[in-house]
Amino acid sequence: MIRPQIGLSDIYLDLSVETGTSFERSFTIYSKNGQELAGKILSTNDKMVPVLTELSGTECEIPFYFKGKMAIPGEEHYGEFLLLTNGGEFNIPYCVTVTSRKYR
Repeated sequence: MIRPQIGLSDIYLDLSVETGTSFERSFTIYSKNGQELAGKILSTNDKMVPVLTELSGTECEIPFYFKGKMAIPGEEHYGEFLLLTNGGEFNIPYCVTVTSRKYR
């Protein structure tokens, strides 16, 4: 069986969020050689949550959100998304910086 060759849309996520808010974003994992992907997605920080926890197909968009409702300006939250796949194991490190709320 041929293993998928993994491609990632992002290798590092440097994000910011206003205090008292949350945000949603996504990244993509795909097979460069057309072989089916299978695997799991985990996060090492409980404030950063992957919406999908299982992979399948040749391309998967992985939405995630940051729980920032109780975050304090100046805080930095670090962690990694761990991608455990049939094409290997990959880490996508992230840093989320909490900023002061901008009043409009």
